[in-house]
Amino acid sequence: LTVAGKARLFMGDYENAKKDLKQVISSNKYELVPTDRWANLFHTSGDLCEEMIFQSNCLDNANVGDWDGKINRTSWMWIQFWNWRTDKLASRPLFIGADGWGGHSIRADFAERMLANDGDSPRRKATFMTGDEFLYEMAWKDTEGMTRAQLETTDKIGIKDPTGLYGFGGYFAHKIVPWPEDNEKGWYGFKNLTIFRYAEVLLMYAEACAMTSDNDGLQYLNAIQNRAGSAHVSSALTLDEVKNEKAFEMWIEGVRFPDMVRWGDTDGIVNNGKNIPTTYDAFFKLGEPKHRLYVEYSNPNKGQTGFVKGKHEYFAYPKVAIDRNPNLQQNPSGL
Repeated sequence: LTVAGKARLFMGDYENAKKDLKQVISSNKYELVPTDRWANLFHTSGDLCEEMIFQSNCLDNANVGDWDGKINRTSWMWIQFWNWRTDKLASRPLFIGADGWGGHSIRADFAERMLANDGDSPRRKATFMTGDEFLYEMAWKDTEGMTRAQLETTDKIGIKDPTGLYGFGGYFAHKIVPWPEDNEKGWYGFKNLTIFRYAEVLLMYAEACAMTSDNDGLQYLNAIQNRAGSAHVSSALTLDEVKNEKAFEMWIEGVRFPDMVRWGDTDGIVNNGKNIPTTYDAFFKLGEPKHRLYVEYSNPNKGQTGFVKGKHEYFAYPKVAIDRNPNLQQNPSGL
């Protein structure tokens, strides 16, 4: 029903999307986890919880080999890619389970939008940190008991490497940075892959209701906002309200880009790949007496980057599909 409802939503068949999605809601098989467990949804402790509709259940299998079998079927690459480059920091933050390649960054303009919408909500703080939170609210190794004044001048926190954190624009996303519990085998673990969670169903239903002037969806939109602890709670059900809330709730969960394409909201990503930020710490980089984070921009990518209308709305057919079926016409993205 969730798949059918999503398919019909993408087709613009809002009335039937509502019927499918309302059946999921009315089944009473799922519910939103409490606010204090929102962050756990993206870690092992959230696997198979009451909010999960469909997950790929990852289990340890003693019959599968370690190198070319077991770790390639687990969270090994997920941990490597999404974790921060802690080797560039003064020490490893205590919440992080392993070093990584620094792929988990967040656009500064999006972070600022969410900060304005959510304020200091538990959801916002579990999604990303401000520079001040990164330096002074996060638990760093060997800093327990230090005052703010001591932290401001210690060499045990901050971005120590003079090359900075590439791709970071002054905000520090950590929504899916693996925790130690996700890294149970030292550098990989068995966290499930989430396909659908109940929050997405409520947001899709709210959208279908907004598109059919049906106020029934407002209660479910509000449920997401209230669970998040958001500073903004919608008083009316509109498509813009749903769009904004879905962006904040579902960020980096694999639904944002298809939504932007179907809504035609791709103007903000036409320059992706240009003006890449790097965050530095003036304490280490410039020798200043206190920690101060600052951002510089570079343009290492040559040629065309970003979203191209008429080309990137669809993924390319793989060559093997074209070879097997000569009647397939390649999408513009593959040309």
